Amino acid sequence: MRKRRVSSEDTMANGDGRQLSARQMVGARLRHLRLHRNLLQETAAKAINASISKISRIEAGIHPFRRDDLLRLLTLYGIRDHFQQEALLSVALGHREPGWWDSHDVPLKDAVLLRHEQVADLIRIYQPHLVPDLLRTEEYARAAYQARHYPSPNQAATEAHVTTVARRQQTLRARGTRLWAVIDEAALLRIPGGDLDMHLRQLDALAAASQTQTVTIQVIPTASPYLPAAEPFSIFRVPDAHILTVHRYTGDEITDLAAAEHYGLLFDQLIGAAARRRAETSQILAAIRNRLLSPSGEASWPAQTPPSRPVPASTTISSAAIATTPSTGRPPNSS
Repeated sequence: MRKRRVSSEDTMANGDGRQLSARQMVGARLRHLRLHRNLLQETAAKAINASISKISRIEAGIHPFRRDDLLRLLTLYGIRDHFQQEALLSVALGHREPGWWDSHDVPLKDAVLLRHEQVADLIRIYQPHLVPDLLRTEEYARAAYQARHYPSPNQAATEAHVTTVARRQQTLRARGTRLWAVIDEAALLRIPGGDLDMHLRQLDALAAASQTQTVTIQVIPTASPYLPAAEPFSIFRVPDAHILTVHRYTGDEITDLAAAEHYGLLFDQLIGAAARRRAETSQILAAIRNRLLSPSGEASWPAQTPPSRPVPASTTISSAAIATTPSTGRPPNSS
């Protein structure tokens, strides 16, 4: 019987060791997803009208992948999100080299976020609750992860998270990715786990990072007249697109920024309400540090750093002093 010819467009052709490694990584992910749904190989085989032997070979990474088969399996396994599907398909069909985040040990929903993070040349972040992941010290990352979960996660899960955060930071530093973070002052006053010394070291790390050329940190003071009712979000400038990720309690929601343009405007408004220069940021961080060490706990804002006024809601382009638009993502004057 004549076998159907599989086109190179639909499959990753047999190739060198890197291609085999990529197939094995995808196969392990598929097996993990199937087991997570408590499904037998027989059920997966029926979904793509194939034999159990073929499912075994796919999961072992020794059988070429077809797009249609993969989409049916992912749907069966409950993966219907376009970004999550493309994260796996792009590796399976040889459209990109796999990264460390493509391992089945990293949840697929997290792998999507990490993929955008690792290819972006500019990342804009708003964080009202805690120090952003990409600016955390190891000990702060550990305390924040435990504080965000109840009951507290076990040590293995916590250390795995801390290791992932450190790896993300290392990769971004190596690539020279620009990071632009707007943080609410309340987030910097909150001490995860109650360890003040740990928190002070985190503030010192933020002050040091704010002096580098690739990091811009702006703080919205508690005295600001602008209080945005927004959850944490990130905007990734990737080739040919801006990707928005809203970090909700139920998980990250990812979409193209073009479909939610108000977040670009919101970021402009946030930077208008925050300190705009490196000197101001350093002064604010020092004031927060002093406040935490003060027995009275009273605010001690430097007299020369009054709270900034926000950009009016009707403003679609930031003022000349800020000079930024959602499309360019140009940081403010950081002199």
